[in-house]
Amino acid sequence: RASGESQTEVACVTCMIYCLRECGEWPDALRLGRELISSGTAVWVAEGLLGVIHALQGKLSSARRLLSSSHASAAQLRHYNMYVDTAAGLARVAAAEDSAGEAAERCRSMLERWHESEDHHYAVKGLRWGASFFARTGDRGGAHACAEALTRISSETGHADALAALAHAIGEAALADGDADTAAEQLGHATQLHAGLDLPFERAEINLRAGVALAAAGDRDLALERLRDAYRTARKLGARPLAAEAAREVAELGESVVRRLGRRAAAEANGAGLSGRELEVLRLVAVGHTNREIAGQLFLSPRTVDMHVRNILRKLSCRSRVEAAHAAAELGLLG
Repeated sequence: RASGESQTEVACVTCMIYCLRECGEWPDALRLGRELISSGTAVWVAEGLLGVIHALQGKLSSARRLLSSSHASAAQLRHYNMYVDTAAGLARVAAAEDSAGEAAERCRSMLERWHESEDHHYAVKGLRWGASFFARTGDRGGAHACAEALTRISSETGHADALAALAHAIGEAALADGDADTAAEQLGHATQLHAGLDLPFERAEINLRAGVALAAAGDRDLALERLRDAYRTARKLGARPLAAEAAREVAELGESVVRRLGRRAAAEANGAGLSGRELEVLRLVAVGHTNREIAGQLFLSPRTVDMHVRNILRKLSCRSRVEAAHAAAELGLLG
């Protein structure tokens, strides 16, 4: 900025946003990204970087809008880094919306673009998540393809992040095959590798899956410790979906979520029986939006929104939108 080199300045700022995002400094990353968008500078890059944060926060509609815009530009400009970053982000959004087919296709497009590159960094996070997603949905071929890519990256760099991602991928495959002991060992190794890395969301996500594997292997106490760590980190970051998943896994072990994680976690664990989309609609209802306004924000038809609102009222045993907003606040569903 001091030397008047505006292009270099923008490159530095976008890299800064990426680093802040990965290090869990989301408020600062969001602030810098919004400044770029407001100035009309590198808008599509900022949209992609912020879109991933929105996805991890559970703001699926805004995440899809930002990521789709950025992904289209990245594809047109053949910008590899943003292409794989936004593809991975869109895969997460699709999975959260129960669109497994789209999520798988996004992961495959990321893999295809990685094979055309010499990248040892940008795709690691997406490949790790992709391996987990494919394994958990029974797609052994997809899981193997992601693990193979991570094997190549790990062997060529030896970086702890890539090695942890590979261990996670192997662990997920083992868990899918019913080999809980190997899964717990590999995911435990991944958590150890991440201990020295300042990547809190990644660490929390791996801790959660390690907790699941440990529980399957019969190590209940350590499983609960991993799940508690995952929950606390996710809550601190504002990663609501990950926090809710950790709370649900604690409940699956027959533990009191209130005692282990707190009352707010208990509400997150069951979501009052609401689906992810219903929670989105409820939060907009709570701030006074009409069905037509909600439809516009979530890219739904007013008729679909009306159906969601009726389901919300029924599940919360409320007679009005105002009652539903109060009930949601009491359950901690609006935070």
